[in-house]
Amino acid sequence: MVAPKVPVATAMAVAPEGFAVEDIFLMYKDGRLIQHTTRRLKADMDVDIMTSMLKAVQEFVKESIGMEAGAELGSMEYGDNKIILEKGKHTILAAVINGAEPEGFRDEMKSVVKNIEGEFAATLPDWDGTTNKLAGTRRFLASLGSYAPPVKTTDVSSTAKLSLRSELEFYQGFVRLKVAVKNNMPTAILDAEFKLIYNRNALRLDQIEPENAKRGEEAVLGNVEPNEKKTVAFYLDPQICTESYLEGVLTFKDAHGNFDTLKMPRKLASVVCPILFTDENINTAMLKRMAVDELPQKDTKVFSIPGGITSQKAYEVAKAAVQHHDVRQVREFIEKDPFIGEAWYYGKAKGREDRIVIRTRALADKNLLEFFVASSSVLMLTGMLAELKMDLNKELDGRNIRTGMKQVTSQKEVEALGAIKTLLERASEVESADSEIDMKRKGR
Repeated sequence: MVAPKVPVATAMAVAPEGFAVEDIFLMYKDGRLIQHTTRRLKADMDVDIMTSMLKAVQEFVKESIGMEAGAELGSMEYGDNKIILEKGKHTILAAVINGAEPEGFRDEMKSVVKNIEGEFAATLPDWDGTTNKLAGTRRFLASLGSYAPPVKTTDVSSTAKLSLRSELEFYQGFVRLKVAVKNNMPTAILDAEFKLIYNRNALRLDQIEPENAKRGEEAVLGNVEPNEKKTVAFYLDPQICTESYLEGVLTFKDAHGNFDTLKMPRKLASVVCPILFTDENINTAMLKRMAVDELPQKDTKVFSIPGGITSQKAYEVAKAAVQHHDVRQVREFIEKDPFIGEAWYYGKAKGREDRIVIRTRALADKNLLEFFVASSSVLMLTGMLAELKMDLNKELDGRNIRTGMKQVTSQKEVEALGAIKTLLERASEVESADSEIDMKRKGR
């Protein structure tokens, strides 16, 4: 069953005094308007003001056409306002603000663009201008610039020379947050720790890397010497399909023993669990083409098969987990001595243009079980892998198999498994060779 999408309450970041986001424009790469939200529109507001502002932004966008995705468009002044722009591959986001720009606001805009382009990857490349097809983009704009009032604090000079950077990505069905601390001061910082703040109803902390940096749910960085950089990564397992913010605080002592803190700009994590259905048959060639070439987003979850359960049994449990969803099995392959089981499925997302390919396979000689998913939406991809893991655990519990399966997160091990040819690839090569032989015989 698909986990429901629910609103999640999160702590708001703090903005400079007087800061406000007044308007947000989401535009297509050629300047066409997709969405507009405002926090100041009133019944008696002159619509011409909004229209002229949009035209000014569109003119600026036209000048940027040809720039690469992710290129820094900068900002422009418009009366008493400042307009900040962020460019993606297919969209441009413009935020009209008052007051000083908060730290990390541009990173938040980048996250919004990334989430929108991941969520609507099937629609955006050839968008025909029908706004209803992109109506769902509005929810990504709703929380941009939702900041709490500023809190009076004493300025401490040490934080000015510390760099705290973060990056959010999706990896093996996890929401992975990388945090890097760079000490640009002439003296070391001492006893540095980073605490992640996240919604525990939406996400579960699975692990912290490196392992020796973990103490409970905090990452211990210890002493950071001058010009030294230390990095940690948090792996968060989605529990429900929703958007929620990740925030964090670095605590440390300066060279004089004074306690200080530095706050990480918040990041928006968005996970989509698709509702699938299947209304068409596809053949092996179509399946392979989608999995390899047509569906750009691909990811996998790998589990070690514990003692007490055979590879054959693990494979049957994995197939049952996939079949919790309305997908169609297209091909299945079985080999023995050593056992390899491999099943391929196809489905479509309801109310969307996205297609999805799922593969599960078990390899006895590696003692590994794998779920592979290919889709056009990275957010849907992560949600699907999260659901498959939950479905796997449900099947294990339902069969009274008490031995859990531990997820393999070593990138080296996962890549090594991915390099092994699938039985589908091997079968396709044989079928292609047989077809070529038949054609030569007919030519004779």
